[in-house]
Amino acid sequence: MFLNKESIDLITLWFKTPEAAHDCISVILNAANDSRKEAMEQIGRHELYFEDCNNELKREITRKLRRYFNKMRTAKPGEIKNPRNYLYMTMRNTFDKWQNDILRAEKEEDSDNNKK
Repeated sequence: MFLNKESIDLITLWFKTPEAAHDCISVILNAANDSRKEAMEQIGRHELYFEDCNNELKREITRKLRRYFNKMRTAKPGEIKNPRNYLYMTMRNTFDKWQNDILRAEKEEDSDNNKK
């Protein structure tokens, strides 16, 4: 499973029907797939793996879900016009940043190795 138990619990607490929870999970997967696809088109590979050794990406998804649900709970009426799109962009930005951070670290490591 690409989400940890804490993320699943958050989703099931927020959404009252299985269909709504499924839609939320689909939005997250779509954001991940779109991030992977764009990386493949731009650099020929991606760095978005849910099963990394420390489950760091899963923890980051949980953290972003908490922030998303908190924003949904505290937003003024009409402030967020399309919650589904807001979730997509939240997750997409998370995945894109994740990949960029990994690639930047690799580039810095390569640069350091070349200096030696």
